[in-house]
Amino acid sequence: YSLNFESPRYVDISELVEGAESVHLEKEGSYRWSLQHGKEASFPNALRKLNQIGATNVALELTTLEEIFLQMSEEEPDAGSDDDSNASQPSPPEDIESQVVSLKRIWQNFGTVN
Repeated sequence: YSLNFESPRYVDISELVEGAESVHLEKEGSYRWSLQHGKEASFPNALRKLNQIGATNVALELTTLEEIFLQMSEEEPDAGSDDDSNASQPSPPEDIESQVVSLKRIWQNFGTVN
């Protein structure tokens, strides 16, 4: 998930949602946080806090498949490289893998007709 908002005051969302990671934005007063799947129960507290401080343009979005694939492609070794030093490249971070699994479940539900 991605949590975006504008606020004159900084809010440390990681204090409200375990595992939340700040994403740097150039625009002063604009904030973006990456939130892990499985932590959805903490989202209402974070949204209440943002409401209390008067944050505006608050948006909570599901990470898109495009964002996941772009992030994964940035982590993959260059396919055209003859260098074997990338042979033991670590697998993508667990949060990306869990996002893919969650998105697969969502897509499976759309494909099911009752």
